[in-house]
Amino acid sequence: ATFLADSLAEDRGRLMYTGVDSSSTLLTRARERPLPIARCDLIEEDLIETLLESRGELSGNVHDRLDSSVLDDGEPPYSLIGLFGVLHHVPSAALRRALLVGLGRRLAPRGVLALTCWQFGAFSRFREKIVGWDDYNHTASEPIDTRELEPGDHLLPWSHDAEVRRYCHFTDELEIQQLLEANFEIVDSYTSDGREGNLNRYFICRYSSTQIAPKEGGETD
Repeated sequence: ATFLADSLAEDRGRLMYTGVDSSSTLLTRARERPLPIARCDLIEEDLIETLLESRGELSGNVHDRLDSSVLDDGEPPYSLIGLFGVLHHVPSAALRRALLVGLGRRLAPRGVLALTCWQFGAFSRFREKIVGWDDYNHTASEPIDTRELEPGDHLLPWSHDAEVRRYCHFTDELEIQQLLEANFEIVDSYTSDGREGNLNRYFICRYSSTQIAPKEGGETD
C-alpha cells in the first residue's frame, strides 16, 4: 500500500487498498501507519485455512466456501491483486487452482494478478535443508499421511529455528505455466529477489473471463 501510494502520487486520493494477513500482530502494526489514500482495509484471514476447509467441496462448487471469505467479499472488483509469498504454502494443486480462480473472479476487466513462486527447489542451499517426511513423522505428534503428498511437497525449517517446520511446495516452470494458462493470460514473467536476483519467479496475469475481446481488424489493447 505504501509503495502504491508513493508510485501513484497523483491518484492516491482515489486509491482503495485491501490487505489480507493471518497475523493479528502484523495487522495491528500496519494499522498504526496512516496512508494518504482514499481507503485502506486490513483484514485478518488465513487463506490457507479457508482453502483447507473447502477441500470437501472441490468435487462440487468450491466457491461455496470461498465466497464467504475475502476472495469474494462483495466489494467492487480490483484493478490489481498481489499474491506474494503465499502460493508455495498452499497444499495440493487443486487448492492452488481454487485460490487463483477465486482471486481471478475478483479482478475488474483488464485487471491484473501479480504473483510470486518461490524457487527454493532450484538452489542447493535450500535443498540441503529439506526435512524428509519419514524423519518428520518419526517424532511428530500428528504424522503426515505421505500418500496425500504430491511431487514438490517439502518441509523446511523456519529461518534458523530447526525445530519449526513449514510446508513448502516447489512449483517449477512447467507446473506454474500449466496452473496459470488454464484460467489466465500470462502478460509477463521475470525473476527477481535474493542474492542473485533469481529467488522468485514473478508472473503478471489477466483472468481469462476479464480479457477484452479483440477490436475489429484484429487489434488488441
